Amino acid sequence: MTDNAPLQLVLASSSPRRKLLLEEAGFSPRVVPPTIDDGELVPPDASKALDWVAALANLKARNVFDGLTPEQQARSLVLGSDTVVISRDLIIGQPPDEDAARSIITRLSGNRHTVASGVALLGQRHRRVFVDTTCVRVGEIPEEEIESYVASGAWKGKAGGYNYSERLLAGWDLAWEGDTTTIMGLPMLRLKRVLGLEGIRVY
Repeated sequence: MTDNAPLQLVLASSSPRRKLLLEEAGFSPRVVPPTIDDGELVPPDASKALDWVAALANLKARNVFDGLTPEQQARSLVLGSDTVVISRDLIIGQPPDEDAARSIITRLSGNRHTVASGVALLGQRHRRVFVDTTCVRVGEIPEEEIESYVASGAWKGKAGGYNYSERLLAGWDLAWEGDTTTIMGLPMLRLKRVLGLEGIRVY
């Protein structure tokens, strides 16, 4: 394989949103979910949030890369990603249950928070880790609407307990400053810029 041959992009995530974002950008990622459970890890305080989400992305990319055969490693670029919500002094990942989801949505209601998405790109000749952030403002959410949302289970598997585009369509009062794909879990503007600057060709 020549040095400038395109690499197979391997998505180290089971997130359908991340896969869709890559496909919409013209990529055809191979999906290989990592075999680690980052839900068992305890996050640090919010001052280290960006380092934390970058480390999680790198952990997932490394987990998948190490599981590839040497031949696959030579032909692949593994993309690991993780997303967290930073609300004042807390790092918020995916709520584990209804009580946590209720507490998180109540905390976000009527306040601003930051969404941080970390990305790790790992191959035999490439290693790049970066984090992109977006500020989100959430309007007041009535208590009965919070209860209805929690009961629906729509918060499951989502950092901060919500999906931005879904909640926007549902009528939540949301506004943002930055790249909306960062909120969705994969900062596509930054990713395409990094691939271009690094001269990495993927498909």
